[in-house]
Amino acid sequence: MRHAYAQAKAFAGMTIAEFEEYVKGFMAYTPAGFTGMTYGTAFYQPMIEVIDYLQENEFTTYIVSGSDRFICRALASEACHIPYNQVIGMDVELRSTLTGEEDALDHTFKTNEDLIRTDNVLIKNLKTNKVRQIAQEIGKTPVLSFGNSSGDSAMHNYVLGNQEYDTEAFMLIANDAARDYGDEAKGNAKGEDWKKADYHVISMKDDFKTIYGDNVKKTA
Repeated sequence: MRHAYAQAKAFAGMTIAEFEEYVKGFMAYTPAGFTGMTYGTAFYQPMIEVIDYLQENEFTTYIVSGSDRFICRALASEACHIPYNQVIGMDVELRSTLTGEEDALDHTFKTNEDLIRTDNVLIKNLKTNKVRQIAQEIGKTPVLSFGNSSGDSAMHNYVLGNQEYDTEAFMLIANDAARDYGDEAKGNAKGEDWKKADYHVISMKDDFKTIYGDNVKKTA
């Protein structure tokens, strides 16, 4: 939540278009400790392959992230081929530029107005909040769930509780310290816990032939 509040405060006052332009500008930078990629291409290649496979087989795919919804839209829409309306994330309150202190219910949006971000965090999309957001925005219980942190466990359990269809949940453990900033001991310990929860555990170290692509190298 400290991260959510700090981020909301940092970008308060930006319009949606200004914020997206900022995010896309940030995408051009190179992540610290790597060569051969930018933030805009810093996606796990096997994850992209899974998304492509599901889309080719007529699954509707969603991003359900703990990060800011508008960041995820700008970052992932092209790389993951997921439209903006299928991205769910942390939300901050939006305010129209001419509302002032007036309640939005008492204000009629005008053609010369814009929407700006505020520093009011509406929801941090983690744990059971992910379940709430999926129910409200998708309206169906998914059949497949993919995650990489304890914040995804509630979403996995929600999916596995679907009584209408066969379901599966997959959890990635970041245990590769050679090709990424993984912690092998911590990752493997989490993997054992997640196996007990009936998740399919994917080892970044053992199961990923590549993480970011063959041309990407870790330098630090």
